[in-house]
Amino acid sequence: MLRNTHPSLRQAAVEFSLILRKYLVGETKDPALYETQQEFNRRADALTALPSELQAPTRDLLDRMASLKYEPDTPENDSMVNELANATVQLINDIEADAHRTKEETDLVVKKSSSRFNQR
Repeated sequence: MLRNTHPSLRQAAVEFSLILRKYLVGETKDPALYETQQEFNRRADALTALPSELQAPTRDLLDRMASLKYEPDTPENDSMVNELANATVQLINDIEADAHRTKEETDLVVKKSSSRFNQR
């Protein structure tokens, strides 16, 4: 993974931002991959496919990575690279867990509805 290649903090921010944006396109159909950070922040429906408790952390992480990508004097800091990596992985895991939980809840509702229908 990228963590093992010792990228600069700026390069890590670029790569992790791309990973997260690609994931959002695939998982939620959010067009974040095709927008600048400013366009993304201005779009009222950005991240609405995510549960509300994951929207702010996602926006905050993307904002943080954008500032690191474009900051003129981004420091070289391996611990910050690891922190970005961990935050990106954790956020994707949280989104995955929510999607799995939502699917299980939907399956349960469908199962209950169909069993009631079959009892008639």
